[in-house]
Amino acid sequence: MSGGSLNYVSGHVEGAAETIDRRSRQEADNADARRVLRLRRAFARHLRLVAEALHAVEWSLSGDTGFGDDAPAIERVLGKSLHAVEVAELIAELAPAVNDAREALRNLESMQ
Repeated sequence: MSGGSLNYVSGHVEGAAETIDRRSRQEADNADARRVLRLRRAFARHLRLVAEALHAVEWSLSGDTGFGDDAPAIERVLGKSLHAVEVAELIAELAPAVNDAREALRNLESMQ
């Protein structure tokens, strides 16, 4: 396996997740601190998902796995299916053109 197309960034992200998780397991002396520590642990879990996705993308980019084999890991991070992401991206790409068309229509209507 060649790997390394992203300089093994997934390992750094995983390391950050481990450090955040470990340091967030300390005792807290008040409710606000406990909430922050729970939030950090949840963030560490999210970073682990990101690290898994980065690893999958890196392998795909390096040719170690097939094109698209990384999609399930990315979907887990985004919490959306590939289809839902595609629809959201298409809407974002088309929105400026739709707005321009609406403005052009208003301009044409005002000329009548």
